[in-house]
Amino acid sequence: MYVQSAIGPQEEEAEGQIVEIPIGSSTAQIGEILEEENIIQNGTFFRYYVRYQNEGGFQAGEYELSRAMDIDEIIEELKEGRIDEEPEIIFTIPEGYWLESIVETVAEYTPHDVEDIMDVIQDQEYVEGLIDRYDILTDDILDEEIRYAFEGYFFPSRYDSMKKTLQSKKLLN
Repeated sequence: MYVQSAIGPQEEEAEGQIVEIPIGSSTAQIGEILEEENIIQNGTFFRYYVRYQNEGGFQAGEYELSRAMDIDEIIEELKEGRIDEEPEIIFTIPEGYWLESIVETVAEYTPHDVEDIMDVIQDQEYVEGLIDRYDILTDDILDEEIRYAFEGYFFPSRYDSMKKTLQSKKLLN
């Protein structure tokens, strides 16, 4: 009975509300967001249900979700993802790049120069803020023996930005 109530809609009729899923959110984080926004009863159940159903591929973005949706409808919405506009900045980080090469690539496709980008990613306060914001980052990256805190955290991939410029202190957000 508990499982049925967790899978089904929380209300028969409910207004939709905008829920933002940030880039890089894990299934656990998505479940927490949905629970905090009062869309679902239990974020932990959501995580286990997604794993049991072998679902994934959730997209970051803003979604209109409702307590009148069942969990499968919510999952489908999150997989669909919507991009309302084309990215203004697109760059690709090839496999095997070290941080210096990544920064050069970012500088090539944005109005920022290499020195400004390096200043931002080496700013202790900025790094600590990102550690607080993202579970994947831990205090270990602040170790003085580590060359750059973010070395190894940029994966070979295509990166899109909807903003014409990447603002200082927001380069990695």
